[in-house]
Amino acid sequence: MVFRKGCQLRSYENWFFKGKKLEVVNMYKYLGIFFTPAMSWWRARLYLSKQGEKAMMVIYKFVIKCSLNFDRALELFDKAIVPILTYGSDIWGYESVEMIEKVQLKYCKLILGCSRSSVNGAVLGELGRLPLYVGTMVKCVKYWLKVISMNDNRNPKISYKTLFDLDHYGYTNWASNVKKILFRYGFGHVWIQQGVAQEQVFLFQLKQRIADCACQNWHEEVNGMSKLETYCVFKSELVLEKYLTMKLNRKHARSLCKFRISNHNLEIEVGRHRKIERGLRLCKYCLEIGERKVEDEFHVIVECSLYEDLRNVLKTNTGKSIGNYYSFIQIMKSKDENIIKAVAAFIHCALCRKVSIYG
Repeated sequence: MVFRKGCQLRSYENWFFKGKKLEVVNMYKYLGIFFTPAMSWWRARLYLSKQGEKAMMVIYKFVIKCSLNFDRALELFDKAIVPILTYGSDIWGYESVEMIEKVQLKYCKLILGCSRSSVNGAVLGELGRLPLYVGTMVKCVKYWLKVISMNDNRNPKISYKTLFDLDHYGYTNWASNVKKILFRYGFGHVWIQQGVAQEQVFLFQLKQRIADCACQNWHEEVNGMSKLETYCVFKSELVLEKYLTMKLNRKHARSLCKFRISNHNLEIEVGRHRKIERGLRLCKYCLEIGERKVEDEFHVIVECSLYEDLRNVLKTNTGKSIGNYYSFIQIMKSKDENIIKAVAAFIHCALCRKVSIYG
C-alpha cells in the first residue's frame, strides 16, 4: 500500500521486494483495523460498526428469548458489543463517530420497543446512556500517556515525536487530535507538560469531565425540542429509569416508555406529523361528546372520560388524587414501585383502548 493524498499512482510507479513485483492495494487489514492510502479511519470505523451491528442483533435476540431485564440487556451490550465497536479506538477514537453511535441507539430503541423515529436524546435518557465517544476519547488519551512514557528508542515514541513536530508546524494528525481533547476539556496544561504525575486520577477526572459535557449536551437537546416539552418536566437526569430495572410486565414497560418519550399515537403526536396546529390536535372521543380538548399525555391520565374506569383503578392502586398538572407530574416522576406498576398498567390499557376504538 502506498500512502498518499488524493492522487493516483502513476503507471510507471512499481514496487519490488527481492526482485518480485508487489501488488499495490487500496485497503489493507492489519490487526483487525483497515488502513487506506488516504490515511482515513472511515473504512475502519465502518467495518467495526457493521461487525458490531451483527453481534448486536445476536445479543438482542438472546435478550428477547430469555426475557432479560433492561439493565441486564445493557450490561450484555457493554460487555459484548462495546469492545467490538471501540476496538482500536486508541488511535481513531478522538471524536464522536456517528456510525458507531448509531449502533448503540439502534440497540436501545430495539430493547425499548420504540420506533426508529423516536427522539435519540429521549431514548438515551430513559436508559441513562452516555455516548460511546466518552470512552473512546479517554482510551485515546490513555494511549498517548503510554506512548510519551516509553523509551526514546521505541518505535511508537519515535513516530510520536514526528507527529508532535508536525503538529507544531500546523499539520493535523493523531497527536493534534489528542491535543484538542485535552484543551477542549480544560486539561491543556497536561499537553504543555507532556505528562501528568497521577495518571489514574487524571484519567478519572478527564472521563468525568467529558461525561459531564455529554450530559450538558443531552440537556440542551431534550430541552430544545417542543416534542419533549412534557418529558423535560419529569425527566431531569441522565440516569436509568426505575421502571426499567424492576420486575414489570414487559408490554407495560414498553407502553410506559413510549408514552413518556412521545412515541405514541395520541393526537398531540399524530397532529405534529400532519402539520396540524397544536391547539387543533383534539381528542376524538371528547369531540364526540362535545368537548374540545387537546389529546396529550396530561389529558389521557387526568381528563379524558374515555378512561374514567381505568383512572379509578389507578387512584385506588396509587392512593393518589389525580386531578391537576402537579399530580400528573408527581406520578410520572415517582420512584415508588407500586405507583410505577399502576401507572404503566393504566397507560398500556389506555393506549390499547384507543387503538381498538379509533385504530
